[in-house]
Amino acid sequence: MKKISIALSALMMLGFTACDSDDVNNVLVMPGENSLVLETPAGLDQEWFLDKDGTFELKTSKPNYGQVGPLLFGVQVALEETFEHNVILNPADNSIPEMQLREKDLNVALCSLKGIDYDNYDEDAATVSVYMRAFSNLSNNLSTQIYSNVITYTDVVIYRPSPETTGNPTGIYLRGGMNDWGANPDFEFLTTEDANVTMVANVTIPMGTEFKVADADWASINLGADPDAEKEQQTIDPQSEEAFALYDNGANIVMGADFTGNVSLIYDHGKYSIKLKVTDSSVGSGIYVRGGMNDWGADKAWEFSAESSFVNEWVINGAIINAGVEFKIADADWSAVNLGYNAGGALETGVTYALDHEGANMTMAEDFVGTITLTLNDGVYSVVFEAKQTGLYLRGGMNDWGAEEAWEFHYTSTPNTYIIEGVTIDEGVEFKVADPDWGAVNLGYDGEAPFELDKDMPLTHGGSNIKMPSTATVNVILSHVGEDYTLKMETVN
Repeated sequence: MKKISIALSALMMLGFTACDSDDVNNVLVMPGENSLVLETPAGLDQEWFLDKDGTFELKTSKPNYGQVGPLLFGVQVALEETFEHNVILNPADNSIPEMQLREKDLNVALCSLKGIDYDNYDEDAATVSVYMRAFSNLSNNLSTQIYSNVITYTDVVIYRPSPETTGNPTGIYLRGGMNDWGANPDFEFLTTEDANVTMVANVTIPMGTEFKVADADWASINLGADPDAEKEQQTIDPQSEEAFALYDNGANIVMGADFTGNVSLIYDHGKYSIKLKVTDSSVGSGIYVRGGMNDWGADKAWEFSAESSFVNEWVINGAIINAGVEFKIADADWSAVNLGYNAGGALETGVTYALDHEGANMTMAEDFVGTITLTLNDGVYSVVFEAKQTGLYLRGGMNDWGAEEAWEFHYTSTPNTYIIEGVTIDEGVEFKVADPDWGAVNLGYDGEAPFELDKDMPLTHGGSNIKMPSTATVNVILSHVGEDYTLKMETVN
């Protein structure tokens, strides 16, 4: 039985550079065929039980690129000769051809390639043939990368992986305009229960911010968007549940809308991707209704929000658009999203319309009050206008706690803002804001300070009854951003 060892999980790659003093030319010359030779180690056909504490060495020749610059070395590992699915193992010092590698990291790589984890470990399926080849490049430039001959270990025995420890640092970061492109600990990916997934939790990245995934030295890990794609394909949608593929030395990724949430880095069969999960439903989409009702501006009050439970669906509640007023749906700079309707005719409520990029201005056939829902499906945006009453009431001692029509909130010209005008409430009367069933909406006040008139007071779901501080005639104004509500009792002179 032979004890050997190999290196590195691709999630913990070390980057290191060193100049090759023998390269005195300044003209890049690609090395010829067979210029990178991986020496054949002993024991390729012996049974090899991987040991989490073991190490081993692979040696290659040193290619000459005819140019001064750091030579970098590494190893690709695969379960098939084509290397279509592979994992990169970087040595502790990747600047020298004598590569010191760890069996623990090889075990992680093979578990990833085989789809083995702690819960589904199968001893009968844990012996595999492993293909390895060395690679080298100049200055981490993948266009200069060359590969060696292939060696094969015929009987490598994978040991059962340990349950993943969560919350450990990886040395890999989100780096971009949101943190001055630094390796900020607040943006470092940490291990999760899934050995192939790491996460940065609860980060905020504004719309339009460019960023990448990289290690501290921009060395072994430097991942971005497809460098050959159009800018639109280099932009990530925070509402999408699809994985966003990453490329070595790729282009900057562009955040498609304001984002607060978790960013997961996924490593699967030698390839990286990221997924975003919004955790703050009050974060907007970066897409607006822009038209005559708001001087064609990117007005925060007219921004679609991710309040829907469906992916790629955004809403504006309480919108008012008068008949004949022209508008479009667009992002802040009329670029990636600039939507109109080319089929002609004014839009009706209750009808779903497929929108056209850079299409014609839209108008409503009749005055509209209600909810606007924007949906993205298979690359096509569609919109529907649904006329709605608010279904929200002021319920209390002044109306026997009923859901009475006279005490129903009405939409205003500002989305997500509702009003009951000119009602009189006596001092000491208790009340709440609620729907007819005291179900989805049941808002009270739990603030430390007494409830005041003429001031935006924060409401709490399931909160205590609100007590009127003094007798007054008021306009009752209810506003919300996501799930955060405020109530203002505006006195009427």
